[in-house]
Amino acid sequence: MLAEDFAFPALNGMPVLLLSGRSDPRRKPHHAALLGTQLDAAGAQLTHHALDIGHEIRPQDVKLSRAWIAGHLPEWQRPQP
Repeated sequence: MLAEDFAFPALNGMPVLLLSGRSDPRRKPHHAALLGTQLDAAGAQLTHHALDIGHEIRPQDVKLSRAWIAGHLPEWQRPQP
């Protein structure tokens, strides 16, 4: 359970990827929104995808995660085509 009054320390533009499932049986839909709001308030560079899944990891999650990571690596560390 997320505490509504929780505050992250200053994240100063740190990139954060948040993937949430709209049908997650372990979390309510507003939990991801609350977490996103808390990360934004701390200054995170937030990317949030709400997916039509539950609490599992699907190929779509892996694809989004890989693309996000590749986009946040320094150019010299990015995979070459």
